[in-house]
Amino acid sequence: TPCPPPPPSRQATEGFMEASIAPSTRLPGAPNTLSVSFSTTVAIPAGSALLLTSLQGSPSPDGDIEVSHEGGSLAPTAKWLQTGGVLELQVVVDTNPGTLYTFSFPLINPPQPPHPPSKP
Repeated sequence: TPCPPPPPSRQATEGFMEASIAPSTRLPGAPNTLSVSFSTTVAIPAGSALLLTSLQGSPSPDGDIEVSHEGGSLAPTAKWLQTGGVLELQVVVDTNPGTLYTFSFPLINPPQPPHPPSKP
């Protein structure tokens, strides 16, 4: 039985007003587009990197991944590190505090579904 899709993950850390990530599908082994939204309380200067962590399990190989977004603040590609489950995206133009930024990128889902642990 497939797991129901979870709500978008939200985690705001210091300096972030909002941060969320949502998958396009939860099917094991399927191509997936992850959509990310964030806004900050401070500007993020050009040359900084946004790091998305805890994306373990994807068989997508290390390398550059195309990033889709509107506006010119973020780079058109990001570096994917499969072993650590980390995506690194460069900020190319200073961001503005309070502005909602969105971007998306493709990854292959892990081959096994992330079922929650069974309750006894």
